[in-house]
Amino acid sequence: MGEWLYRVVQRPAQGRTSQWGNLLLPRRGEDLHRELAAPLQYRAAAWIAGVQAAGAGSLHPSHGPAGGCATPTSFAARSGLEANNALTFKLDHSVGAGHLAETIVPAADISEQISTAGLEASGTGNMKFALNGAITVGTLDGANVEIRERVGEDNIVIFGMTAEEVLLERARGYQPMRFIEENAMLRATLDSISAGTFSRDDRARFAPLMETLRTSDWFMVNADFQSYWDAQRRVDGMWRDAYGWSRVAMLNTANVGWFSSDRTIREYAGDIWKVPCGLTPEA
Repeated sequence: MGEWLYRVVQRPAQGRTSQWGNLLLPRRGEDLHRELAAPLQYRAAAWIAGVQAAGAGSLHPSHGPAGGCATPTSFAARSGLEANNALTFKLDHSVGAGHLAETIVPAADISEQISTAGLEASGTGNMKFALNGAITVGTLDGANVEIRERVGEDNIVIFGMTAEEVLLERARGYQPMRFIEENAMLRATLDSISAGTFSRDDRARFAPLMETLRTSDWFMVNADFQSYWDAQRRVDGMWRDAYGWSRVAMLNTANVGWFSSDRTIREYAGDIWKVPCGLTPEA
């Protein structure tokens, strides 16, 4: 196995995406998206936990710089990108740039499809990554549900609340501070980022970003934090089993043929368009 675990975090979004980094963002970035906040929290927590210290843990080095396109007025999106890149320098010691999708997709070991369950439309990016052998880490949302059905529960890493649980939590009056107060690791993570641990030239740089997670957290990043952390630790364990990882990757590639456009077109032709599909015998 390679020395570095190459992660791709994707937002399968409404509209076009920018594919100039291995964090893919939509062109609209007015809100603080989970796709920025969740990896940021996880990587900061990993640093705080001291997993890089000699003999201190089992977190495998991973390469995960952030890149993307956001509106110039989107403070949250720009701050999230900056914070993720700051952690890349701190934790991963390496930043890549300028990779096109043709390079990123085949190279990816992990495809993170981490939208809040019930809030994202299904995309095709997660299918492309799975076809190329990337193991999906994701919520039960969008095409992740169908990918799990095709590759099997043991060959995908699912975490987080279900769509029904999200609705229930929202109906009860979601309180992000409750999850922070109940989780010492999450609390220490937000405090550390707010205090400038990863922005020593401007210690208050990411404080507003963290305040958003404390006060509103529309995408319920805090609620899914512990589950996301546990999922990533499972990935670390899987990565250390070279044979097992290769087997799971190959099963992903072998079992996602169902997403082929040929099958899709045949179903549309028969079920929706009501037209013949396939070769027509010559008269």
